[in-house]
Parts: sequence; C-alpha cells; structure tokens
Amino acid sequence: MKPLSILISIVLVNVLVAELDNYVKEVIMTNQQMTLAKAKLPRVIKNIVLADYTMVEIALMLAVPETETNLLSLPLDKIRYQQTIQTHIWFLTGFNTPGINEVNLSNTNLSVLGNERRRLTSAATKGLIREEIGGFTNDFSRFSDMCRLIGVFINTIFPNILIALAVIVGDICCITTTNNRYMKYKYINDEIWELNTDNTKFQPLAFQVL
Repeated sequence: MKPLSILISIVLVNVLVAELDNYVKEVIMTNQQMTLAKAKLPRVIKNIVLADYTMVEIALMLAVPETETNLLSLPLDKIRYQQTIQTHIWFLTGFNTPGINEVNLSNTNLSVLGNERRRLTSAATKGLIREEIGGFTNDFSRFSDMCRLIGVFINTIFPNILIALAVIVGDICCITTTNNRYMKYKYINDEIWELNTDNTKFQPLAFQVL
C-alpha cells in the first residue's frame, strides 16, 4: 500500500501547487488592473467598504491577499475575492484584467504581491480619510462606515494582523483583529482620535494619515 499512498500524496501536492499558481495569477492580474485604474482606486475602495462585505473579505481584496485562509470561515474561495475586486474595477473604469506573462509568475511570490497591493491601496485609503475628516466629502459620514475605512487603513500598514471586525460600541469605533488585538477610535471635539486602553487620547487620526 505504500506506493499507492505515496502516489496519492504526490497528486495532492500537485493539486495544491496548481491551486496556488492560479491564485498567484489572479493576484498579479488584480495588481496590474489596479495600477491601470490608479486614479479611480479611491472610488473602488469606497464602493467596497460601503458594500456588504465582512472586514476579513475586504482585507483579502484590498490589503493582505497573501493571508493564509485555511483557518478562516469564508463564504467564498479566496480566488473569488480577487475576481470580485476585478469586477468592481471593471464596472467603474472599463479596464479588464490584463493578460499575464508567465515569467512574472516565476519571479514573484505572494509576499511581494501583498506589498505591491498595499502600496496601491494605502495612499488611496489615506486620501479618502483625509478628504472625509477635512470636510471635503461626506461619503463616510456615518461613523460605522468610517470605522470600516479605518480598519482597512490599519490593515495596509500592519499586514501581519488581520482585521476581523470594525464596529461601533457606544460612541467608540472598536477594531478587532483575528488574534484578539484591539484598537479604538472616537470623535472628540469633532476630531477622530485613536484611544489608549483606558479610553484616553492617544493620537489623532489626521496625524496617522499624513
């Protein structure tokens, strides 16, 4: 029976490698499409944040596509989230996903691609926050929506954590990671502040998004 078990193991490994290659291809194509649509990325991000996605789903699309999802409870396969953001970009800009050069596949990995994704989305996310707190837009006038946007911002600067929740508790935006780390934000005198654990002021959000 040993040869059969070895053969089955080899087949399973080949299947997993093929699935990973397909996912890497989708991440590459999404990054390329986002680069083409760079000027419209703030609107793409706004539409995703204001839609009915969980924070984990948003993180996979916008901030940490390299996250291992085996232990996460997701309604869709992770490759579908790359295709979902591709659809959002196409709907807003008309840009299709570019073709992929197989050389790119052999010269990259998900860690590099994740850094590239965050480089693309971080600036756009900070721009959205600056415009909102500066009074130039009111797309995130509900604090619950701004809380979700702050969660995306945090995931672009701390890729080693995964934002699981961004909800309002009382008058505080409570952001929770999958490993139960907490961050809190609150309006104080019309200015959003990150709070210390004892709910005293720590740092203004406006400073964080400079």
